[in-house]
Amino acid sequence: MFNVLDVIKILFLFMQFCLTWNVYYSIIQGLGKTLQTISLLGYLHEFRGITGPHMVVAPKSTLGNWMKEIQRFCPVLRAVKFLGNPEERVSLKSNL
Repeated sequence: MFNVLDVIKILFLFMQFCLTWNVYYSIIQGLGKTLQTISLLGYLHEFRGITGPHMVVAPKSTLGNWMKEIQRFCPVLRAVKFLGNPEERVSLKSNL
């Protein structure tokens, strides 16, 4: 499923996390950024006990795919789509 380059990218994300640096992870479309990010969050949850909260910022057009991929590849993660008008977002925030 993963090749060597994918593993290097996941290690890069993990090192950025360890250094407490925020990451802007935007490269050419179709290189597996979604699955690599979900893999990192799953690793942190399952093997490091770091359950979050974590925030992934993505284009509105891809939010449905993100939710579907998280449920498919790492259902142990609790994903919340933080989307809506200001009142809806306040309600979502209070339920986190």
